[in-house]
Amino acid sequence: QWLPLPRLDRRWLGRLARGVPTVLTAHDVLPRRSAEQVETWLAIFRTVSRVVVHSERARDTLVGLGVEPERIEVIDHPVFDDPGGSPTAAPNGATLLFFGLIREYKGLDVLLRALPEIASRVPEARLVVAGDPIDPVEPLQALAGELGVAERVEWRLRFVPREEIAALMAAATVAVLPYRQIDASGVLADALGHGRPAVVSDLGQVGETVRRFGAGATVPPEDPAALAAACARLLGDREALAAAVAGVERARAALTWDAAAEAHERLYESVRR
Repeated sequence: QWLPLPRLDRRWLGRLARGVPTVLTAHDVLPRRSAEQVETWLAIFRTVSRVVVHSERARDTLVGLGVEPERIEVIDHPVFDDPGGSPTAAPNGATLLFFGLIREYKGLDVLLRALPEIASRVPEARLVVAGDPIDPVEPLQALAGELGVAERVEWRLRFVPREEIAALMAAATVAVLPYRQIDASGVLADALGHGRPAVVSDLGQVGETVRRFGAGATVPPEDPAALAAACARLLGDREALAAAVAGVERARAALTWDAAAEAHERLYESVRR
C-alpha cells in the first residue's frame, strides 16, 4: 500500500519481487515529487508484478512515463462510511467544509479567494476549516481578513480523529477539495461515504469520481471564479443540491469495500497464473 522510504525500500522490494508475485498500490502516482523521486518510483513500478491505481488519468500518466499498460490495474477507491453505521441526514444550510491535513498544494487559499463571491450569491454561506496544519496557516488567516471574510471562516486547527468525522460531515452542506495536485483522496471518500456532495478540482480520481456519478461539481484547479460559481450553485439551488446528493448515493452504492475486494481478488488470481 505504501513505501515510506522508497529509495531504500526498492532494494528489499526488488529481492522480494524476483520470487513472489507482488502488487503495489500507487495512491497518489507521482504528484509533488522531485525528478529523482520520480525515477525511483518508476523503477519500483517496473519491478512489481502489477501497480494498482485509482483513476484512468493515473493509468495514462504512468503509461506516458514508460510503465507498461499491462502492468497497471485501475481499481476504484471505496468510500469511507460512518463506522457507527448510522446514516447521515441529507445536507442543508450553507456550510462549506475544507477537511484534512492543511498543505499548500490543497489550495485552501484558492477557496478563500472564492469565498467573497460565494457570499455575494449566498449571504448565509460560511466555511469550516478542520484539520491539522502541516504548512503555516497564519498567511491564510491574514488572507481571509484582507478579503473581508474572516467572520465567515471557522478554524478548527487540530487533528480530527475518526470518531469525530461523522459529526463534522453532518454539519456540512458541501465538501470542497480545491487541490492543485491530487489523484486519489481519502477526504473525498469520507465526504461521499457520509452523504456529502463535493466541489473538487478536476484532477485524477477525485475529478473522475465526481463527474462519473454526478456527486457534485468539478472545476479547473486554481480558478477561484469557477470554484465560487460551483459552490454557490450547490449552496443556493436546492434542486442542484438534491441532484448532487442523488449522485452521492450512486457513488456509495458502487464504491463499496466488497467491490474493491472482489477486484483485488481477480487481480491476485491473474498474477498467480
